[in-house]
Amino acid sequence: MRKLSTTIDFNSFTNSNSLNINNNRLNDWSNFISEWISSRILKAVPKKKVSHSRKRMRSAHKGLKPDLGLSNCSGCGQSKRKHHLCLNCYAEKVLEWNRNGRRPWDMGITH
Repeated sequence: MRKLSTTIDFNSFTNSNSLNINNNRLNDWSNFISEWISSRILKAVPKKKVSHSRKRMRSAHKGLKPDLGLSNCSGCGQSKRKHHLCLNCYAEKVLEWNRNGRRPWDMGITH
């Protein structure tokens, strides 16, 4: 086997000319990348106009939906929120329980 003898000049690593050349190459590369990005990616536009029907189909799911959280009270028939007490029936029960006849909103119960 033949050995190659190489000498490394450490002064070339600290040479200011080589550092300037590397900085210039780095600046050129960064300028090239920034120009390429701005010319390709930032100018993305649709190729054709979106038709009225396609636009409407895309937003069809955004319409108003009925509120299914309401139901009728089985006791009095007034509307109430599901899984909540009916305020009318609750007020009547509180009046029954309270012997002095105070209303629920007098005790801090509001609707």
